[in-house]
Formats: sequence, C-alpha cells, structure tokens
Amino acid sequence: MYQHHIQQLFCCLQSQSEQLTRMEQMLKEMRNEINQLQQGNQKTTDHVEYNFDLLKIEKLEGTLNIGLTPSDGKPLENITVNGQSVEQLQTETAERELYSNIHQQVSRHLEHAVPAQIERMIPQSNHVLGDPYAAVMIEDIRKQLGDRINVYLQQYHNNSSAMNPVEVEQTIANQMKREIEKAVEQHLYQLQQEKRITNENDGH
Repeated sequence: MYQHHIQQLFCCLQSQSEQLTRMEQMLKEMRNEINQLQQGNQKTTDHVEYNFDLLKIEKLEGTLNIGLTPSDGKPLENITVNGQSVEQLQTETAERELYSNIHQQVSRHLEHAVPAQIERMIPQSNHVLGDPYAAVMIEDIRKQLGDRINVYLQQYHNNSSAMNPVEVEQTIANQMKREIEKAVEQHLYQLQQEKRITNENDGH
C-alpha cells in the first residue's frame, strides 16, 4: 500500500517535470521569436526613417523653389495649378463668393418682401390668388436668379472691374430687387385686369 502511493507520487513528479521541460522549451522558442521580430522591426524602422528624411528634404526643396526662388525664374503670379494661374484661381474664388452673397440676399428678399408686396397690392390676395399661387410665383422667380446674376456679373467684369466687390454686390442685388418688384407688380396688374374682364363678361 505504501509502495503504491510512492509509485503514484513518483509518476506525478515525473509528469510535472516533463511538462516543465516542455514549457521551458516553449518559452525559449518564444523569446527567440520575439528577438527576431525586434531585430526585424529595428531594420524596418531605420529604413523608413531614412526614406522619410529624404522625402522631407525633397519637399522642402520644392517649397523653397516655388515660394522664394523658382528654378525657371517665373514670378509667383505665373505659377499655375491645374492649368490656372494663382491670379485666376483667386479671381474665380472671389466671383463664386460674390455670386453666393448676391443669391442669398435676393432670395431673402423673395421670401419676405414679395409676399408683403402681393398682400399690399391685392389685400384679399389669399382669396384671389391663394397661398399656393404666391409660392409658385416666388419659386418661378427663384429659378431665374442664377442666370440673371451671371449676366450682371459679366457686365461688371467687362465694364467696371475696378469697382469694390461690396459695391458690385449691393448694386446688382438692389437692381435685381427692383426688377423683381416690377415683374410682380406687372403680373398682379395683369391678373386684376383679366379678372375684371371676366367679371364684366359674366355680368352681360
């Protein structure tokens, strides 16, 4: 009985010893793999850093050539981006901003001033025209704003290029507001005339 327990204990110790040996071997292999990975990463990092330094030098040289001393002797305003000069790009950006400002200003006028004008000219406009009709009028005018703005911008670009952009914006916006008010007035007058003629014909 006693010998049997000793035999079991011996077998257990032998098994644990074998497991420990295997674990030590696995740990050793893992350490070797880690060392290899660290060495490989070190080589890769050195290579990347070297290329990055060269890249920075190339970019820096290019920046200096463009910004200060162009190798071909061209001044800054003659440098092109996608076939367009810096001056052309600046002009197009300014014109897009001018167009947007005018469009927003005139659109606000449409939303607020035109309904008030309709109500003023035809006090019972809600009954005569109806809100949907007024909305259709406003939307129809809005669709024409873009082309009209471009026409005016082209005129000022050809004839008054020296004007301040703020002055151009206000001049075009005010002109378009007057045109809109005149167009609405004429349209409402025509509707009133047609309604009057219809009533007269119905009365006979």
